[in-house]
Formats: sequence, C-alpha cells, structure tokens
Amino acid sequence: MFFSLDVTMNLPEEIYTTYDEDITAFLAAINQVDKVLQLFSTQNYSGQYQERLTSWYSHNHSPDDTPLWGGQSMDWNNSTPEFDIDCGSRLGKLVNEYDLTDFEVAVLILGCLNTFEPHYRTLFEKLPLQERKMPTLALAQVLFLPGVFIRHAQQTSLRPDAPLIKYGLIELHPSNAPQEMQSYTTSEYVIRWLLGECYLPDKLQFIARWLTPSANESVPGDEVISCCRSQDDLQMIEVRYEEGAEGEIYVANLAQCLKSKALLVSWQQLISDRRSATDRLKQLMCIARLYQCLIVFSLDKDVMTSNDESDNDGWVQPRLEQQIYAFRTENDPLPVCCLLPASSQEMPFPKLTRLQVSISLPTASERHAYLTSLLSGREIDWDVEKLTQRVALSYEKMRNAVSEAEALSMLQGKNTPAEDDFRQAFANRARQNFGTLAMRFTPVRGWENIIVSEDIREQLNDVLSAVRGQNTIIAKGFGSPKGRAIGVSALFYGDSGTGKTLVAEVLAAELGVDLIRVDLSTVMNKYIGETEKNLARIFDLAAQDAGVLFFDEADALFGKRTETKDAKDRHANVQVAYLLQRLEQHPGLVILATNHRSHLDDAFTRRFTFMIQFSYPDAGLREMMWRQVWPEGCKLDPNLDFSLLAKVPLTGANIRNVAFLASCMAANTSFISLHHIEKSIKRELSKYGRGFS
Repeated sequence: MFFSLDVTMNLPEEIYTTYDEDITAFLAAINQVDKVLQLFSTQNYSGQYQERLTSWYSHNHSPDDTPLWGGQSMDWNNSTPEFDIDCGSRLGKLVNEYDLTDFEVAVLILGCLNTFEPHYRTLFEKLPLQERKMPTLALAQVLFLPGVFIRHAQQTSLRPDAPLIKYGLIELHPSNAPQEMQSYTTSEYVIRWLLGECYLPDKLQFIARWLTPSANESVPGDEVISCCRSQDDLQMIEVRYEEGAEGEIYVANLAQCLKSKALLVSWQQLISDRRSATDRLKQLMCIARLYQCLIVFSLDKDVMTSNDESDNDGWVQPRLEQQIYAFRTENDPLPVCCLLPASSQEMPFPKLTRLQVSISLPTASERHAYLTSLLSGREIDWDVEKLTQRVALSYEKMRNAVSEAEALSMLQGKNTPAEDDFRQAFANRARQNFGTLAMRFTPVRGWENIIVSEDIREQLNDVLSAVRGQNTIIAKGFGSPKGRAIGVSALFYGDSGTGKTLVAEVLAAELGVDLIRVDLSTVMNKYIGETEKNLARIFDLAAQDAGVLFFDEADALFGKRTETKDAKDRHANVQVAYLLQRLEQHPGLVILATNHRSHLDDAFTRRFTFMIQFSYPDAGLREMMWRQVWPEGCKLDPNLDFSLLAKVPLTGANIRNVAFLASCMAANTSFISLHHIEKSIKRELSKYGRGFS
C-alpha cells in the first residue's frame, strides 16, 4: 500500500520564480526537500527502508550479529539535495554567514515545513522516527543520509557546537529521549527572515524592540561614522546621553548610517528571569547576526553593578558577558552598542575595545533653528527664540509639542495656534514626574498680587533678566571650562511670612513655567547616601523640566559644614558639597528660602547668583497691603482708616490671615468694620504670644 498526501511542494519552476529573489530561493529549496520527503514516504510504506530503520530502534545486539553498519547500510548513499542557491538571496546569505553544508540546509528546510504548510503534520505522523508530528534529527539523517558511513561523516553537523544548534537556527524540543530522537523545528525568526520579514519572537518582544531612525534629529557626526567603518578592531560603541537627550534615536540613526538597523535590548529585563536569560541572549545575538543589525544594550540604571535579587548565585551576569565576548570574537561586521546615562559610573563589558560617544540635549540655538523649520510657512508674530530658550526640549518632543499646540487651538475654535498654545504645549511636554520628592504648582499670582519695596522689586527684575539672558551669556563663553558656573540661583532669606514663597511663585509666573516645591521630608534620609540619591534625582528631572526649582526652609537640608569628628559629620558635609556642585550645574533657576541665613554654610554665599533679604514691611507698604488684600466681593466700612491699621507691625501673611478671619466674622453683617478687624488682629498676634491694644 502506498501513502499519498496532497502537501507536496513539487511546484513548477515558473510558479515560484514569479516571487521576489528571497521567496524564490526559499521555495526552490523547499521544493527540493519536498521531493526527497515524498519519495521517502512512498518507499517507506513499501518496506524498502526496514533494515535501515531497525538500527534506530534496536539496542540489544550479540557479538555474533552483523554490525549495524554492515549489510545494505554499508554504503555512502546520500539523498541530500544539491542546492543551487542564489548568493544574493536571504537563504544564500544565511548559508554564507554560517557556512552551512547542503545537509545542514536540508535539515533547516525540513524544520520549516510544519510552519510553512501545517498539513505536513499529517505526513510526519505517518512516518517513523517522528515525535509529536514533527521531524527528529534521526529522521533527518535517515531521510538525507541513508548510508551509515555518510551519516557518521555528517554527524558533526548536529553537534551542539555546530551552527544549527549553536546559533539557534533550529530549536530542539527537550524530552527524555537521546538528542537524535528529539523533535525539532526551525526557529521562527529564521523562517520569517527567509520570507523577507523583520520579526522578533513574541517571547523577546518585552525585552527587545527595533528602533526607528528619524531624519535630521540626533544625527551622528561624520567622524563617528568614519571611525565605526574604518576601525576593524572596534568591538563596542558606548553611547552616554544626558537626561532627556534622544539616545535611542541617535543609535537608530547611527545604525542607518552603517546601512543597518538597531535592535534595542533592555539589560534589566533580560536578567529579570535568570533561568532563561542565557537562552534569550543567545537568540537575540543570533537575530543580530542574521539581520546584520546593531544590537544595543540599554543600561538605564546601574544594573551591571547592582545586587540583583534575581541573580542570587551571581552566575547569570558573568555568563551573559561571556556570551557577548564570544559573539564579538566571531568576526561579526558590526560592534555591539551600549546606551547608558552620562551619570552612570559603570564601564560595561570592560574586555571590549570601545568608542565612547556623548550626546546632549540640543543647544538653544539648535532648538531655535529646528522649531523655526517646523513652523515654516506660518505667520509668526511672537518670539520663537524666547520659547526655545525658556523650555529645553528634544527634537522629538518639540515636534510633538507643535502638533499638540495645533490641537489646542482647534479645541478653542481657532484656525491657527497662538503663542499661548505653543507655550502650554511646550510646558506640558517639559513636565517631569517628581513623585513624592516635590510638588508642582501652576502659578496663579503675578506682580499685581505682591507688594514689596522698590529695592526688592529691582533685584527680582535682575533675577528674571539673568534667567532670560542665560543662554546668550553661555554662548559668549560662560558655559566653557573657564567660566563653569552656568546656573542662576537665588537665596531668599528673612523672617517667616515676609513673602518668600509668594515671590517664588510670581517669578515662575513671569517666566511662564511651573513652581516645583521640594518636599524635604521625603528628600532627607537617615541612611548614608540616600539623601544624595534623592537630590540627584530631583536635579536630573529638574534639568529636563522648565519649572523653577524651589527649596523652602532649605537650612534644614543645607546647614553649615562642620569639623569632621565622626561618620555623621562626614555624611552631612558630603550632602552640602553635593548640593553646591549641582547648584552651579543646574541649567534653570533654583531658589532656596530660609528664615535664618546664619544657619547656612558660608560656601553658599559665593555660590548664589542672588541673595535677597525679605524683612518686615514698613508702615507705607503695610498700608498698601491693607488696601489690596480685600477681594472685590468684600464690603468694607467706608470709614476704615488704613493708615491706622498700618501702624500695627504685621507681615503680609499676617495681614492676609487677619483679612480672612475678619471676613468670616462679618459674614452675617452688612460690612466689615474696624471692630471685626481689631478682633482678628488680636487672634493673629496671640498665636505668637503678643498682645494688642
């Protein structure tokens, strides 16, 4: 009885040659393997292979028996197709890259059949030496190497160190049977690649993804590209990026310049499951080699030096690193790449020779030029440069902000976005999540809501001028090593209630940004080094944010450095020193407020750009405050003497509290009288142990 199945791929040549070059070569190879498989299926059911199959099942032999390699098997019969593969096709590139023999190609194609045409499962089910309706390595040998001698000669192709298994081109399905009796399939990514797709297996998509290049954004310099192309011994490209810089776009563009693609791999996700980490990395590197792509390891934090709980025995990471070293010594044309923050102290894969590249956010002039190009063709009647100086966004975020400004204008029924729309969209894009470390406030009070002396107002205007002209000054050389200090910082000191916090809000309002108020209760930590980590996190986020960074009651955190007598003193001094360093480097405005200037370290005096004292208002200022504090809805006794009320020494905060309490007392009367106000003053002063008569 002969077995026949309508799954044959015995296609006429004119059919499969109508596809593109890659599909043509793949279908032609399948057609050749299919012919051998169909012939074997037919002859197997006629009993022609019975003796040869017996050797795979029989394990009990006596010394008098004919050797297994004797009889009909003692020959060099070879049924392996002689493939004529176009070197320019994907299959041809695969064969050349891994130096595959015809037998290895046949094994690879045989493992594709179930995926390529599921009906082959019915055929395999009827064949010997199959496992779970899939071919085994034993079946592949009997199918393509019927002679025992030739079979033994080709067995090296199926060893773990041979290309098919070593590089994951085929996947064995583990069982209790010997390796040759284990079923196998060709790796799915290999099949998809042969079909012309750019594919990542599902189990790898949560740790790796393809990066998309973006024209004219974070483009590598010619010298970097030239170095990557010309240095044969270059094994790694180490890309360090500032917070907010487009590191991923940079490496994607770099790969494109090298006529390749970039595959980003999260090292943290890779090592999260130590049992499968080595297998995943093996498959990722095989994909990188097959696609000739730039494999990029993302080290978004110090994951290589941290004590990872998932690696209790400490063996996973060294083994992964060893895999990468082996990958780079096998003459791969492209180096590996590491993407990590500029602040990282790690030196990944120290055995590899490297090119280190640093990327930063675009400068103010670059941002201005890019935004101008995005707005070309529009009628612009506002200062574009002012916006790009105030808000430092990456190219991608600027492009998104422009689209969001257009959406905001459409929402309001406008034909074209106005300056306010762009300002809001850019501010939204710049906002960072500080979590519990700081609170964000959108300013609602401006100059009209504060009353200060002319001297203080003049100093505040100087602060605003310094912030607005900061980029211009840096461009003249103050950002160079000669003039390192680039930040604008201000210390507000004076008694409680004199308006320090209110003025900080007004400055943020004038700059058109948010006020970011640091919560010291969450920043300070008794454990050594944790406070510095919190400060670093705040300053790193604030560097990307357009907001004004405000430390209230800063003397609690930034006290005087002391003579080092113990570890506690040393730790406190380190905190102060770290803050001084970050204060000078911060690109935006930082305001520190304290009630006691004497409590601050003396080193702060020279580090601050501005120091403004807030003192109790004089009688003239207090009278202005009394007149302005009342909302429009409040009705006052027309005979109130504000100059008389101004004689009471109160701060602006005191006056506001009195006004609010008096309004509550007079809620059921026709107007607020002097009686209500005097009673409220008594209550306010009693909080401080002071009397009023």
